[in-house]
Amino acid sequence: MAGAKGKERIEWLDTLRGLAVLIVYLAHVMSRYPRTVGYSHGVGKMGVWLFMVSAGFLLYYRSSAPYRGGDAGDSTTCRRASEDSADGGSVSRDSLAGWIASFYIRRFFRLFPCLVFGALLTFREDALHQTKTFILTILFLRGPAHLWYVPVVAGFYLLAPFLLLLRDKIRNDRRLFIIILLAGTLLAVAFPYTRYPENSIDPLWYYPVFLMGCLAALIPVRKKAAGWDAAALVLFAGLVMLTPSVMCGVFGFKDQRFLPNKYLLIGGIWTGIILCILRGKIWERLLSGLKPLQLLSRISYPFYLVHYPVIYILKKYWELSGQVMLAAAFGISLILSLLLHFLVERPCTRLGTGLSQ
Repeated sequence: MAGAKGKERIEWLDTLRGLAVLIVYLAHVMSRYPRTVGYSHGVGKMGVWLFMVSAGFLLYYRSSAPYRGGDAGDSTTCRRASEDSADGGSVSRDSLAGWIASFYIRRFFRLFPCLVFGALLTFREDALHQTKTFILTILFLRGPAHLWYVPVVAGFYLLAPFLLLLRDKIRNDRRLFIIILLAGTLLAVAFPYTRYPENSIDPLWYYPVFLMGCLAALIPVRKKAAGWDAAALVLFAGLVMLTPSVMCGVFGFKDQRFLPNKYLLIGGIWTGIILCILRGKIWERLLSGLKPLQLLSRISYPFYLVHYPVIYILKKYWELSGQVMLAAAFGISLILSLLLHFLVERPCTRLGTGLSQ
């Protein structure tokens, strides 16, 4: 885990995010084959919900005293939410409007350039007939196919600076915890999943999942114990048990589409796993050693954008077996993601950071 230096990464959380990439990828490969499509329903969203929880967790945890090397009761550390940690910069700037604008500029240059490439790849066919959809997609106003998640993330980043300001103003973590908990509960009641179609780009019904991550970052770690390691394993086993492959294939559950709307349940389980990892003795160290998954985490955004059209193209033009598809699509997606990361994502992120100054 990173120490006091704000730009160091939290390696064990990177590993979890890399696992989320694999979960989404595996689900999308399974969805292309009649024999396995029924077992893929909602599995990819398990990975997506982990990304949501981790985004909220990072927003608050990297501005916390334990991460920055201070005491748990040190109220000054919450003001030092650095640019990389909160994905947004210091809350204590003189110009509030300038700071918020700076935050949005960085996020725009982080998301938009890669999204244009991902949308071009997605709309490679009949592009002239889908010009309107393409424009709406790159403006975060529509999310066809797998791109629905990008406007949802953009919606969270619209809220993020105000969550940081709230953290800066309310120095008592217990009081802030209660406020965030109440806000998440009210959002879950006011905007239930029943009001939205699956893969809706409206972030309101997903905000409670992001806020779960914020809540996890506000709970202090008083003492580490081995019992938490076992609890994390039990919770992860519970996630596996909830997949259609187990519920339907093993236990004979009839409804293969029961999982996609269980975002509060799955988000809560992922939040519990993160809390257990923080309080356990071994999982931080073990997960921090899984470097390949951490690499996937660092290119997770470009990988998410390119992997789905790559799978679609390979399946449409070549009749590959499931095993060959699994390997071929992953290899091609990995190469494209690395190119997109180094040639587009990183330079544009630096450009956004420079402009925001």
